[in-house]
Amino acid sequence: MHVKAIKANLKGIDIDLVDLKPNVVLHGKNGGGKTAVLHAMQAGLTGGVFDYAGRDEVKLAEALAELVPAGEEGVRSEVTFGDVATDYNHLWVVKDGKPARADGGGPDVRFIYTEAERALIGTKPDARAYPWLLTSFVDDKEVQRHQPKMDDETLANFGRYAKAQAHIPSRTARLAGIIAKARKDLNAHKATAKRIEIALEVLYGLSSTQKAGIFESIEYLTAFQLEKELTTCGVCGTGDIHLNTLEQRRQTASERLRDLEDVHVAVRLVKALTSNLESTRAKIEPVQRVLDVALEWSQAAVQSQKKDIEGVVNKRMPRWLRITLDFGKRFRILKVKKGQVAEPISGAETVVVVTAFAAAAANNSGAPCIIIPPDRAYDSDHARALMAILEASSASGWLQLISVPRGRRRADWTYVAVDGSSAKVEKG
Repeated sequence: MHVKAIKANLKGIDIDLVDLKPNVVLHGKNGGGKTAVLHAMQAGLTGGVFDYAGRDEVKLAEALAELVPAGEEGVRSEVTFGDVATDYNHLWVVKDGKPARADGGGPDVRFIYTEAERALIGTKPDARAYPWLLTSFVDDKEVQRHQPKMDDETLANFGRYAKAQAHIPSRTARLAGIIAKARKDLNAHKATAKRIEIALEVLYGLSSTQKAGIFESIEYLTAFQLEKELTTCGVCGTGDIHLNTLEQRRQTASERLRDLEDVHVAVRLVKALTSNLESTRAKIEPVQRVLDVALEWSQAAVQSQKKDIEGVVNKRMPRWLRITLDFGKRFRILKVKKGQVAEPISGAETVVVVTAFAAAAANNSGAPCIIIPPDRAYDSDHARALMAILEASSASGWLQLISVPRGRRRADWTYVAVDGSSAKVEKG
């Protein structure tokens, strides 16, 4: 499946693209509107736009409204997406500053280059890349014959997390789910403990009368808060406790209970908070053990399949570029020359490698994929390498170039000229 047509007017660019092939070259000078075409495509398909430099998807009305051309009330993006047998027509509009989208149906599209880039580039020692590699490359293989040693408690907790992923057929995808769920629980417990610590820290800085007042007020207004582990404020409804919120409560309580000398309420609340903190801290260690085991398991699995992963990537790249993966303390991609590991790869080479990773992953993806390498000044060798990788992939490729490489144009590509005011398909 691929994008067959786009009709839009984003940022004043008249976009009228029809009869598109699975792979598209957008060419034109910098600032000419290539990114506007990509934004039109993604807005129509997802209701949001993406910064292809690697930032998060943007769906805020005020940000999307900036796509509206000056002097116009609204903007439209119509995208036709489908295969030989079926077309799905999507519509996205911004009118009166409010974006809206009519979903034309069909499967969700996976913008897989950004996924690959986030997993592979600048990875921290917690090995974010491993679960992504497992689910994207070796999803149909055993995770690992060897299982790390676990004590009874960790084994029980690991089983509990695994049970939550039982509906997922692939063992590798289940493992990635265990890692994601354990990391989410761990972060939630740590955040709760931090919020309680802040509350206690503020408490100890108040006088006896202030303590009584603030905690009488807390008990009166937010009695349910402790049951919620301090995740919801009963006064303002926010999901966090901030110092200024506590100060507001202190002032309110002081006005209501200025003459109150009894600090028994404060003492009870201190004990409750302290007990809650100890309980939360007790939850952190077992979840951390589950996460450590899951990461160790996934790292061992990727290590054992390292050659397989390197193979599917290297066979997609030009002969002059071969890489090896370094799964040390920091995930790195290294260049191989004449069988010897050489220096880290350059910026343009990194794009070629990530594109090859994304192309390999797309072949194992159950969803239709679109690969959009970042816009940069590629030389002819790198541009041809990217085109060859995308052409051989099951994904749809959209390549941004300042100029088309010399030589005969590829028959399997659509060439789109973007000149600052319009984007049109070139014939022939």
